[in-house]
Amino acid sequence: MDEIDEDFMKVKSQYEIVVDKIHFTNDKIQQLQNDLVQLKEQHKKLKSYIEPHITINEIDYKTPNGKRYIGKFRLYLNDEKPKLVSISIGSIKNFKGIDDPEIMTVAKEKARDYIKRKFPEVYQK
Repeated sequence: MDEIDEDFMKVKSQYEIVVDKIHFTNDKIQQLQNDLVQLKEQHKKLKSYIEPHITINEIDYKTPNGKRYIGKFRLYLNDEKPKLVSISIGSIKNFKGIDDPEIMTVAKEKARDYIKRKFPEVYQK
C-alpha cells in the first residue's frame, strides 16, 4: 500500500470509530428518554396521592346547608384514565372567602383522607 492509502485507512478507521460511538450514544440516549417517560408517569401518579392539584368551587345546593366549597382533583390509579374526585370542603360560613388559605389546607387534608379511605393500597406500596 502506498502512503495515501495508509492515510486513507487511518482516517477511515477513525471515522468508523466515531460512527460506532454515535450509534452507542444514540442508543443510550433513547434508553434514557424511555426511562424519563416512565419516571414522569410514575411521578404524576405519585404526586396525585401526595400533592393533588385541587380546584375549589362554590356550590349553592339550595338547601338548608346552603353554599359550600367543593374541591375537585384527579387521582391516577394504575394505567387507567384518571379518576375525577369531588370532595366537600365545608360551608362558606366556615371560611373568609374563596381566597382564604384555610380552604386549601382543609381541602388537602380531606383529599388525603378520601384517598386513604377509598384507596388504602396506594399508601401501602
